[in-house]
Amino acid sequence: MPEQALVAGRPAFVVAQAPPAALGPDVVVPPDAVGPAPEPGAPAPRPATPPPASTPAAPGASPSPTPTPTPLPYIENVPFSTLWPKYFDAVKRIQAGDPAGVKELYFSLSSEDVKWFEANYKHLADLLSSGTLTGTPEQLKLFVLQAFLRNMPKSAEKEPKVSQALHKPYAVARVTDHSTGSPVDYETLLIQEGGRWVISHFFFARDFIWMPQLAHFKKLNGIPNSPDETVYLTQGLQPFVEWARGQFLNCGYEREGPRGSSSTPTSGPRR
Repeated sequence: MPEQALVAGRPAFVVAQAPPAALGPDVVVPPDAVGPAPEPGAPAPRPATPPPASTPAAPGASPSPTPTPTPLPYIENVPFSTLWPKYFDAVKRIQAGDPAGVKELYFSLSSEDVKWFEANYKHLADLLSSGTLTGTPEQLKLFVLQAFLRNMPKSAEKEPKVSQALHKPYAVARVTDHSTGSPVDYETLLIQEGGRWVISHFFFARDFIWMPQLAHFKKLNGIPNSPDETVYLTQGLQPFVEWARGQFLNCGYEREGPRGSSSTPTSGPRR
């Protein structure tokens, strides 16, 4: 496969949509957003916005439709600032087609997300290329992560704002990306792991963009679906929306009106 195809490949039927706006309070719930999902080739419905729970359970303490890593005991005063330089350096390498960026990005991700990506990158490469892409594992991972970056921040002029659950190893970060000219806000879960903060669930693109398409792709190709994919195929996005909003509430993270293409200002403890 020519290297250019690995660097600038385009998905066959993936609809790139920015997850920051997906859970916004201004979303109108389409009828099929809470039922069985559409077949591949149709734009995925934007997630619904359920009413917030009055007393949300602590993250990881209640059943969730999607795997969530179990972090180590909370360590006080672990800085968030050390995460972002490593993340953005990895992003630059991946954009430039450098395979070293893959392992560098892994260092900024939760171990559970790395495990999920390793289990699915071949399926994702087939999905994105309609089964036409061949190459080494490193080339396939690079190709897939370049597609992932369409729904992840590529740069930030200011330190991302973080709202953290009090004395808990969980947080939500908002990263404002100016790489396209106008500011776009991205949200992600953060957890403590190995004495540092790491990104969890790929800025929600894992749950609201890639997992749904994987679910259909595997079903159509006779590949067993994972538990979270099965939940999606039978119940739609609603359980995932409720789970994500529960994480926001537990971290004291409040979502307000739009700015630019999407906006999610935070409140609560910040560093």
